[in-house]
Amino acid sequence: FGLKVMAGKPQAGFPCKEADSWAQKFQAHGYAVIRLDQGEAQGNVKTRHVGEYWSAGTVVDPLFLPASGSNYLMCIALCP
Repeated sequence: FGLKVMAGKPQAGFPCKEADSWAQKFQAHGYAVIRLDQGEAQGNVKTRHVGEYWSAGTVVDPLFLPASGSNYLMCIALCP
């Protein structure tokens, strides 16, 4: 993917408009993808929180599901 190493860890940054495209590429290779959103700055520290998380078991967005083959969704509810 051409990742650069920053502070000893591979990292990737790209424009927001390309986030879905890059997330699909990483997901297709078996990686989990986390989108961090920047919150309000507190002094010199910028807070971040998880905006979205994609992994093989959490994808429900049709954009990320393979077009060929079957895709299943199951829900189990325990009733008292």
